[in-house]
Amino acid sequence: MNETGYAQSQGMTLLTRVVEEAGPLFTTAQATAAAPELPPYRVRALLSQLAQAGWIERLKRGTYAVRTPLFNTEVHPYAAAEALVSPLAISHWSALAHHGLTTQIPPMVQASTPVSVVTPDMRQGAAYRPRGRAAWRALGLEFEFIRVQPRHFFGFQEVWVSRWHRVSVTDPERTVLDLFAAPQVFGSLQAGLETLEAHLLRLDVDQLAAYALRYDVGAVIKRLGWALETCGAPERVTTLLRAYPLGAYSQLDPTGPPGGTPVARWRLRNNLQVEADNAHR
Repeated sequence: MNETGYAQSQGMTLLTRVVEEAGPLFTTAQATAAAPELPPYRVRALLSQLAQAGWIERLKRGTYAVRTPLFNTEVHPYAAAEALVSPLAISHWSALAHHGLTTQIPPMVQASTPVSVVTPDMRQGAAYRPRGRAAWRALGLEFEFIRVQPRHFFGFQEVWVSRWHRVSVTDPERTVLDLFAAPQVFGSLQAGLETLEAHLLRLDVDQLAAYALRYDVGAVIKRLGWALETCGAPERVTTLLRAYPLGAYSQLDPTGPPGGTPVARWRLRNNLQVEADNAHR
C-alpha cells in the first residue's frame, strides 16, 4: 500500500474509533484519546486530511463534525450549536418551535449565550449583526448567537437530542419572556401577543411572572403584564407585575413608531394602533 492509501486507511480507522467513543461531534483531544498509539501531531495530520477529503467538517479550531454517510448517524443542529459556542441555550424562534409554540419553521438555529463568551465570529473576524447577534454557517446550516447579559442567562431545561448530546433549551415560560424582552428578534411585539393568546392556558403564568421579575427590566415587566392582562391572565399575576415600580413611560412595542395612547396603570404608551395606522397608509 502506498503512503496515500495508508494514510487514508489510518484516517478512517481513527474516524471509526472516535465516532464509536464520542459520536459524530468530537474534538482533537477526543480523537487523540481514541488512538493512543499515534502521536498527537499524527492525529492532527489525519484530521486535516479527513477534512480535506470531505469526510469531516471543521466547525472551529479543534472541533469537528462527521459528514460522511458511511456512519449511520447525524449531527443534530442543536448539538452543533453547542459545539460552536458554550455555554448556550437554544432560544428564541428555535425554542418556540421546539415547544410547539409556533408553526413557523425557523430558517436558522438561534441560541442565547452570555456576553462574556467568545463566539466563533469574534475569532474569525466575521461581521456582527445588530444588537449583539452573530451569524455563523456550518454543516449547511446557519446559526445565530444572541448575546445576553449574564444575569439574564437563566430558565433552561436539559434535552437529549441524540445518544451523545444533551443541550440546554429555554423552557416554555422563559421562551415566552424573550418574546417581550427582545421583540426585535421576532420582528415585532405581535409575535408575543399572538403566542400568549394562543397558548396562555398551557403556560405556567406564575413562573412566567417570576421570570419577568428576575429579569428585572421595568419596560419588559410592564409590557408582559399588559399583555397578560389583555389575554385574561389571573389577577394575582398581573397585580404582581403592575406593582413593580417604574417612573418613565415606555413604548409598548419598542420596534414600532413613537407615540401612542398612555396607559397609566402600566406606564406604557400603546403604539400598536399607531403602527397599524402607519401600515395602512
